[in-house]
Amino acid sequence: MSVAWPTAELPLSKLYGVQTGYEDNAIQTEYDSGRVVQYQRNTKNRRRYSVSYAASKAQEVIFFDWYENTLGGNAGTFTAPSLRGNNQMQEYRLEGTPTSSGMNIKEINMIWVEV
Repeated sequence: MSVAWPTAELPLSKLYGVQTGYEDNAIQTEYDSGRVVQYQRNTKNRRRYSVSYAASKAQEVIFFDWYENTLGGNAGTFTAPSLRGNNQMQEYRLEGTPTSSGMNIKEINMIWVEV
């Protein structure tokens, strides 16, 4: 079950450095003759986003509390306004563990993958 991104406490306007890529969507079969055939794995290509979030110290605490207790770590999915810029809601999952660095302004680095 998907949970909502806490936009009241963590406004998405503080996301920056969004880099877009795609998940590998091919199943490859190589025959003895050397011929390689690829098939589409899913009907939809999923995008992945490498994003950074500029947070205050208080927002960093809120984020990691939401990540650990509400989202359940990487096991859960969440909904947020689409990073494609089409004014729709999109379901995402976090890949890997978010990292945080910085002193006064905390930079939280994450990878979002469309579900």
